[in-house]
Amino acid sequence: MINHYGVVRNNLFDYATSELSHDAILCWLLNSKNGGDFILETVSLSLFNKMLNTNYQTIDSVKVDKQVALKSVMKENDKAKPITGTLDIVVDVILDNHQYLLVIEDKVNTYETNNQLDRYPILVQGNYDLRNKIVKYIFVTLGTKPTPLLRQITENTQWNVINRDGILTCIEEKQQEGLIINEILAHYYSYLKSWTAESIMFKEDSLYNWSSKAIQGFYEYIGESNQITDVTTHDANWGYVYNYNGGFWGFWWNFSHCQWCDGALKTIQQDTNRYKDFSIYLQLELTSRTSAEQSCAIKIGFKSDIIENKNAYSA
Repeated sequence: MINHYGVVRNNLFDYATSELSHDAILCWLLNSKNGGDFILETVSLSLFNKMLNTNYQTIDSVKVDKQVALKSVMKENDKAKPITGTLDIVVDVILDNHQYLLVIEDKVNTYETNNQLDRYPILVQGNYDLRNKIVKYIFVTLGTKPTPLLRQITENTQWNVINRDGILTCIEEKQQEGLIINEILAHYYSYLKSWTAESIMFKEDSLYNWSSKAIQGFYEYIGESNQITDVTTHDANWGYVYNYNGGFWGFWWNFSHCQWCDGALKTIQQDTNRYKDFSIYLQLELTSRTSAEQSCAIKIGFKSDIIENKNAYSA
């Protein structure tokens, strides 16, 4: 069981680490209305309110489905390429007499793939009878993600973002009141708390002992707290970069137009619009492998490719 510090030994979620496992715990928690456990139901209600930014008092009814494969939908402007997809979680819920259809995309350590966040609303519109329902799209992420990525999701898509801290706050109140007696919830709470604790270990531990979670936490910290010049601009970003040595966690910032490269670029690059985007920038390179090969490098590359972070993956 859980102790005073919120730590569970032999934690179930140290082994159930996949996104399908996390889909299952979310479904189980959101479906608590049908389970007869009042404490779980109050946590479930808090989670619904967190996802929707509301303050409902009652779950009237709820139906939860996972791995929902939808019929393909044809694009209006491209009949040759139908839109397909499988939704992680779909929740039909009534809160204080307000009926919602919640579409949840659940990510543990990965990012969006194949334009999921653009495709899924089109699929939902083509597969569900949405009359008298409020449709909301929820992007759940446990792993630390770059602030520019989350900002892009919230500003440019229909999706609301709920992160690990958001889920924790829904459980925290009951833990502080000593009301968490469900063992699965205790394990989940401890798992999330341990993840957060590991992500801030960079503040205390030696650089050479940092795990991947600690490196991500460090990059999130410097990106949000203006610890180095210009990292709070839209130019700053970070992610995992693969290479033949196994890859590294990179943080890149302070992009400047590389004027001295222009002459050479004109001889090898015919796309004049593209070489104007050629920049020089700074890059931190950290790995979770015990090594003295941590570095800060000066790089040259196409700014648009780096900012979009096309090859980055949160592992």
